[in-house]
Amino acid sequence: MEGPPGLDLHEETEALRAQYLQFELASLLSCSPRKANLREATDLLTELLDIGFSRTDCLFQLALVHLKLGEYSLAKRRVETLLRMEPRNLSALSLHSLILDRASHDGVIGSLLIGVLAGMGARQRPPMSHPTHWSPQFST
Repeated sequence: MEGPPGLDLHEETEALRAQYLQFELASLLSCSPRKANLREATDLLTELLDIGFSRTDCLFQLALVHLKLGEYSLAKRRVETLLRMEPRNLSALSLHSLILDRASHDGVIGSLLIGVLAGMGARQRPPMSHPTHWSPQFST
């Protein structure tokens, strides 16, 4: 026999309150400059996303956190999922543009940095000593 209907409503209300508080905590953690807090925010938001709590808000927050962590492919995937659900969401469209811009900017900076470091390494490498005469030796 089931309990009174009010008890189920009370339990459901408490579950929703806990999920809301978890979302609020994740949102606050996502404002932190510490990577450990950002990782915790992604864990909390992913958990909420898996149970279906406010999918658009969770996807948007996850995209922001991944962007902040420099995880551009994950950020892009999250915001594109959101845009499939709400193609006219202006905040998501702006975030998508920002992610693409940051990814291309960091990619260019990374390429330049690698080129500069490679050039510096080539200049600082001591010249190889070459023998004056080299002949292959074959064993027969």
